[in-house]
Amino acid sequence: ADVIKSYIDVFIAKSLVSIYQKEYEAVKSIYKQQEEFFKEGLITKVDLLQSKVRLSEVERSLTEAKGNYKVALAKLSKLIGKNLKEDEDFEKLNIDIKEPENFESLLKIAYENREILKYMEENINIGEKKVDIEKSSFLPKVFIQGEYMYTNQSPYLNPKGNFALTVGTSIEFQGMIPYYKILQAKSDVQKLKFQFNDLKENIKLQLKNALENYKTTKESYKVSEDSLSYAKEYFQLVKEQYENQLATNTDLLNAESAYTRALESREINYYNLYKSYIDILLITGQINKKE
Repeated sequence: ADVIKSYIDVFIAKSLVSIYQKEYEAVKSIYKQQEEFFKEGLITKVDLLQSKVRLSEVERSLTEAKGNYKVALAKLSKLIGKNLKEDEDFEKLNIDIKEPENFESLLKIAYENREILKYMEENINIGEKKVDIEKSSFLPKVFIQGEYMYTNQSPYLNPKGNFALTVGTSIEFQGMIPYYKILQAKSDVQKLKFQFNDLKENIKLQLKNALENYKTTKESYKVSEDSLSYAKEYFQLVKEQYENQLATNTDLLNAESAYTRALESREINYYNLYKSYIDILLITGQINKKE
């Protein structure tokens, strides 16, 4: 799960580098255009400086995005034990997101699949058998012994072979030590059962949070897609108005910034949707089936 989510983080970081690179080129183009407008006296120096400041901000964002991409690569490299390069050709995500089942069904799957629960159940069984063993050492012992004796030393002895059967009991007095051992064994079992139930409750809580996070992320992704559509249309409209001198330099830069933020939000929410789905698979013990 860590490898898959780190792989997704690489995609997020790489997509943001691409977004900021395109934004840098777009703002740089606007700045170059405004330099010509300034020379012709169509805009003021304040407008030109405003574009230059915006270009510097985008350049800083691009530098940070490239740094985050390197960090994401380093984290994934550490997890898989391979040194990944910045120009690595990554395969696209091949995760089929299916709408999760209802909570009760997923909880049942989690209880059946989680190996840690099976391990703890086995420990409880072992502990209960240990209680029985300690009890047996405290109780009287019954023994039966059979013996067959044969001799041909005397020709007058008949029969020459005889069976002997011994039945008896033994009691070993050890004071209160066996009793305390029984209490300790029972206490250990109770502790294991508490931990087992506590773990089940934790899994239940984790699943609730994961499902809620998935629903929230899915809704956020839908909203970000709608916002991107509006921001793109708004930017194109303001750009046309600016070229016809119907919009100001500030209007154009604000529209461009809104469009970039919308792109950024859509990409992040898109990949976060995958990560929230991976969390559900992890909690329900299905991650190995979905790798």
